[in-house]
Amino acid sequence: MFIASIVFLLMSCNNEPHTDMDAIIQSDFWVKAKLKSPSTADFGLGKANKTGENSYHVENYVDGENVFGATIRNDYELDIEFSADGQNFTITNYKME
Repeated sequence: MFIASIVFLLMSCNNEPHTDMDAIIQSDFWVKAKLKSPSTADFGLGKANKTGENSYHVENYVDGENVFGATIRNDYELDIEFSADGQNFTITNYKME
């Protein structure tokens, strides 16, 4: 997670309010908040495709413990739309398997 934070800081130094990496990082944080045991979350590298001026489609997976303590992998995909200033975002079309 530390490395992801450094990458996020480096990527945010450009003139764009958001990037593919921003979309992946924000979606990971959002998904982590939905997990039963967020402290066990281990995310894949993920991929993001720009779908509009301020929107992305993100696909990734997360390994984490369920309520029984077993580690399981969940694939997910979602659409994320950033505000024009890049400070806020909205998640739509969330799907986790």
